[in-house]
Amino acid sequence: MTKGPAWTVESPEVEPVMRAHRDYVAGLLRTGRAHIGGPFSGDSALRGVYILSGTPEDARATAESDPGVIAGRYGFDVLKWMGPEGWFQRVPKPEDTEKIFFGFLVTGATTVAVTPEEQKLLMRGHLDYMGGQSTIGKLVMAGPLVDGGRRRGLIAYRVPTMLEAIERASADPMIKAGRMAPELYEWTIAKGNLKWIF
Repeated sequence: MTKGPAWTVESPEVEPVMRAHRDYVAGLLRTGRAHIGGPFSGDSALRGVYILSGTPEDARATAESDPGVIAGRYGFDVLKWMGPEGWFQRVPKPEDTEKIFFGFLVTGATTVAVTPEEQKLLMRGHLDYMGGQSTIGKLVMAGPLVDGGRRRGLIAYRVPTMLEAIERASADPMIKAGRMAPELYEWTIAKGNLKWIF
């Protein structure tokens, strides 16, 4: 979700639209049409992320039915993500929330060509690092994006601060080599939505 053409700061005038948007998203989470989702803190153009099953056309139709999108407060992009089955569970009370740190892994500044063997070693280091972070309960969601342009993958860390999320993401060998870079956001999601709570 992005800022839409009618985006304004929060005010009593936009509260009905915001309430309708929140109710719509809560319904998506309760019924399982959305696996996970929530807003980002701060004032970036990106306002939140919601993960849905189905085709890009299904996701687009769901987003277009959001009262916040209809009112022009929000816009949206649809990205295709590859994640494992069974990571998410429905939550009975989407209003009970937690904060984690969600990010995109984007194309890094290093554009120097590497040999296939060097690329293979970097990828192995990247996957091993992410596996290690998952094992200790810090990395709670990850996976590649398909045709995401400069956005190449998703990550989410369950840690106390943005600084720790940045430090953990930056220790990834692929990021240290400059092949990718993290873009992180504080993300409010329903507590218990991610099955693997460490």
